[in-house]
Amino acid sequence: KVGPRLDRLEQHLPAIHICLIHHRSPVRPQHIKQRVPDRYFFREPGDILRPIGVHASLKLREAGPACFAQRENLAIKNRPAPCIYRIHAKPDPNRLEEFRQFAAVQGLRVSDLKQRKEVQRMLAALRGRPDEHRIKIEFLKSLRRATYSPDAVGHYGLSKSDYLHFTSPIRRYADLVAHRVLAGERSGGRKEFADIAEHLSTTERKSSDAERDSVRLKKMEYFQRQLDAREPRTFRAIVTDAKAHGLLIEIPEVDTVGFIPISLLPNGPYTFDSSRTRLVNRRTNFAYKTSDILQVHVCRVDAEQREIEFTLSK
Repeated sequence: KVGPRLDRLEQHLPAIHICLIHHRSPVRPQHIKQRVPDRYFFREPGDILRPIGVHASLKLREAGPACFAQRENLAIKNRPAPCIYRIHAKPDPNRLEEFRQFAAVQGLRVSDLKQRKEVQRMLAALRGRPDEHRIKIEFLKSLRRATYSPDAVGHYGLSKSDYLHFTSPIRRYADLVAHRVLAGERSGGRKEFADIAEHLSTTERKSSDAERDSVRLKKMEYFQRQLDAREPRTFRAIVTDAKAHGLLIEIPEVDTVGFIPISLLPNGPYTFDSSRTRLVNRRTNFAYKTSDILQVHVCRVDAEQREIEFTLSK
């Protein structure tokens, strides 16, 4: 953070040396080995510097009076610099409607989620609910996946018209392309940047899938060790859904989803009430429904099917 006593702040990057002058003076990016022409500069210190580094939601423009008037972009005016942008398309209305119906089943009434104010209202209404995390995850699933593109079509999730990855340490090549474009070391047509963007998007999806599978396997090993030791721990679980064959649960403490077969529910038999998404005891009329809090422990791990089953703790 730039304080009143700090006259100069320097940020070192692999390809670019950025020098920040306080009191609204221009920030001039310089290539470490070769100086970038003075007409390229960052606009204001507070708009691009963050405690963890330089946050870029920017384009590159040729310097001019208009640069200081714009608060959202840094760019090359009249001569757009081809680059790779991080984009997030607007959500599919059909997917939002499916989520709205899901939310209604959970007792959460929402209207037009295409309106950002309604999304904010929904998130505020979720705060503190036992199923807050679960519903937020379902909402994220209803949105499109962010990708890379040579076209700056905007980022829905961040509400940005122009956005790219500039210093994110886990997306090194996308950052490096931006650094090279900024330093004038990379040029090419849209086709070349489109191919790079497609490759980055594909490898990112593969990496994300591999990470998710790896984490799931480690969680299964964790619960299998409890079974092998015959000392399963008791966890607090939240019912996230009811099916004809049992209950889907989430264990926030270990961020794990699991299943309780209907045959393991005590004092059965139970029947599935599809209209209210719950399991109802035929004799006592007691029901298990979404958002119920249960105490559970692991009873079975199926490595082949990647499933973890639980039963109620006494």
